[in-house]
Amino acid sequence: MRLGAVLFSSLFVLALVLLVPGPVGAPEVEPGPIDPISALDAQRLITATTVRVVGFGNSALHSGSGVACSDGTTITNRHVVEGSAAITVAPHEGPVAFGPVELSAQADVAVVRTQLRTGQSVRLADHDPVGGEAVTIAGYPVALEVSRAKVVDYVAGRYRDERATVMRVSLSPQPGMSGGPVFDARGRLAGIVYASEEQSGYGLVIPASRLRVALNGSGGLAGVDCL
Repeated sequence: MRLGAVLFSSLFVLALVLLVPGPVGAPEVEPGPIDPISALDAQRLITATTVRVVGFGNSALHSGSGVACSDGTTITNRHVVEGSAAITVAPHEGPVAFGPVELSAQADVAVVRTQLRTGQSVRLADHDPVGGEAVTIAGYPVALEVSRAKVVDYVAGRYRDERATVMRVSLSPQPGMSGGPVFDARGRLAGIVYASEEQSGYGLVIPASRLRVALNGSGGLAGVDCL
């Protein structure tokens, strides 16, 4: 626990509950109707792209979750992999992949470069979901788990050196959910889980707008096939 937040670096999951939305201060809002992804396509996307991320080093093991892009790059949290001597990425099906890690200096974001090919394309959402919008969160507490929640609101980042605006969702993440993907109704990557707000129990998510800054080169990371 740190500054009222519980950070998770062990595996990743989400079970979400519908709540009445609070005030919204999202940096980006997408207008117009939503054309949702089908249940079957969502299942395929989540199963193929949600991965377990494990870091080894200094007699310690840190495990969390991540989302694998089609080029073999896995997006996760910096605090899951920072300081590890070796990183493994394990998909739901198929062999474990290995690769070097790159850390963002501006956000709690990291990428692991591997040869993993999921057969599914992940696209970063063009806009952050608004308060009350449904999202789907997946991860590996032990086995792959998938849950639905709603966006509560957006607040100033206060935990784990994440200073930018972050999304709150109506679920308290379990240990191991750090780095796990949050998908919107279209099946776009709306963010990644990075902490839990201890007082409220809400999950904290680095939203798509923040990920885009971290991954487009200006945030220290580049060459990610999810933008």
